Amino acid sequence: MLTLRARFGIVVGFVLAATALVPQYGVAQGRDSAGQQPGAQPADAASGRVRGCMTPVSERKTDAGCYTTAEAPLGILPVGRLYWHIYSYPTPTAANAARGQRGTVAEVFGKHWLYTIAEQQWRPTAGEKVAVIGPLDVATDKPYTARYMEAVFPPDFETGLVGHRHPGPEAWYVLTGSQCLETPNGLIMASAGGSAMVPEGWPMRISAVGAETRRALVLILHRSGEPVSMNVDDPRSPGAPHSHWIPQGLCPK
Repeated sequence: MLTLRARFGIVVGFVLAATALVPQYGVAQGRDSAGQQPGAQPADAASGRVRGCMTPVSERKTDAGCYTTAEAPLGILPVGRLYWHIYSYPTPTAANAARGQRGTVAEVFGKHWLYTIAEQQWRPTAGEKVAVIGPLDVATDKPYTARYMEAVFPPDFETGLVGHRHPGPEAWYVLTGSQCLETPNGLIMASAGGSAMVPEGWPMRISAVGAETRRALVLILHRSGEPVSMNVDDPRSPGAPHSHWIPQGLCPK
């Protein structure tokens, strides 16, 4: 299958190194001030806001939202630059046959995926390369867990009014539509066939952009002993950068 280099997310104020290769045809938590986990699950469909990415995809009640598709404790990660490798397969059997160390198989949006955290040059024995995103900046003396999710944001959907952060990098591969991340360091845009990434600790607010529903594969690679997600002003992270940051609604519609 012919591939081409995907369009990177447009980063205003900071350039993130992320490499994505896509098929020619294209494919396709803490608590907030209201006591909810930041992330996604529709809190109010009429409001267009979403929360609660901790919900397993098997328990989804609506199409719109963010849902956990797999969680994999990875332990202490190797020294060196690590990347999120995304490959697709025709069957779960084929995906599992190619799975190696730090690999996770998931069924998302009707396709079978192999996610692997590995060095940039890593390759599975088979499979169709979709994206390689990174490098993922992590510590080498603490265990990490990879939480994989799927996100479906109809037009005008967004995460809660309060920004959130993660104890580890977060990365996205956008399958359809477009997304915008508002951060204190600028806006990060990504569209279908492109990727985006934020380092550990960056506060953010995520919105769908444009008239097409945004569907994305999501990774949060977080330190295992800490909450997956928390508000920017969470008291468990005193003195964190931008702890008083408030989103200004700068993302386009």
